[in-house]
Amino acid sequence: MKTKVYSWQLPQILKTFLFVVAGILLLISVIPFLKHAYIAFSIFFLLAVMMVIASTYQKVLFYDKNNKVLFFVKQYAGRAVSTTDIKLVPDSQLKMKVKKIKGRNTMGYSENARFDTLFVTGHIEGKEDFDLIEFELFSENMDEKKEAFLVDMKAISEAIDLEMVD
Repeated sequence: MKTKVYSWQLPQILKTFLFVVAGILLLISVIPFLKHAYIAFSIFFLLAVMMVIASTYQKVLFYDKNNKVLFFVKQYAGRAVSTTDIKLVPDSQLKMKVKKIKGRNTMGYSENARFDTLFVTGHIEGKEDFDLIEFELFSENMDEKKEAFLVDMKAISEAIDLEMVD
């Protein structure tokens, strides 16, 4: 039986921004429609629809306790776009790592970003004969959200019966 372990959605401010931009695009699309420029209308209309669909992005983690399988699902508008099945074996681990990413800001200065990232090791369904694969589940880089992120990761650890390893 699959049970929902964790779910992640876009932040509310980003969803609001996408809806506002979609609304503006819909308003702009009225002008070409009234001037019988149907190609321009369809471009603005489709961009607005894509923005609304993009605002529904969600990552969901399911766990099948009987078969020891994690299902990592990415969804748009409630429909699964990609699904990865991760078979947990006795050697599987849940790892919390810090990924460092070096980049440049808009002023051209180098900056380092630190992401607390949760990985799980296991076999991808259909590739059991290979070594264990490390699969990235979720990450967080904002300092004010790290405490809540750690609490959620401990809840995932308890739900799938794996201890977190640093």
